Amino acid sequence: MKKYSCSHCRMLNCKHQDREYPKFCPTKELTRDDIIEIEKLYNEDNNKEISRISAEIEEEFYCKYTRVEEIIEFAARLKMNKIGIVACVGLMEESRTFAKILAKHNFEIYSVTCKVGAMKKNRNNWFG
Repeated sequence: MKKYSCSHCRMLNCKHQDREYPKFCPTKELTRDDIIEIEKLYNEDNNKEISRISAEIEEEFYCKYTRVEEIIEFAARLKMNKIGIVACVGLMEESRTFAKILAKHNFEIYSVTCKVGAMKKNRNNWFG
């Protein structure tokens, strides 16, 4: 049986809350206790600050900044100086460009490709 997730949803009722959730929607299965537990997680450590700054960035710059500009602003507001980039080998050129842009904004860059470890894609290397 195929499992569906949020990436399959076209309704986005979690955002609009004006229609029924699709059958596969995880929101439908959440209990009040689950939501209370999730809210606790948002308040742990620096999660609340990250959520607050993320919301500020969206409010101030949505459809005004590129995602790259949003990431730079987000990291700056959190006073981050190190940024990690994980990219597929098929996107390494874009990853290099992104790293150069971040470096020009004085970020220390750490990157890794999906092929780290040099494992070949073949049936003998598949897990479980």
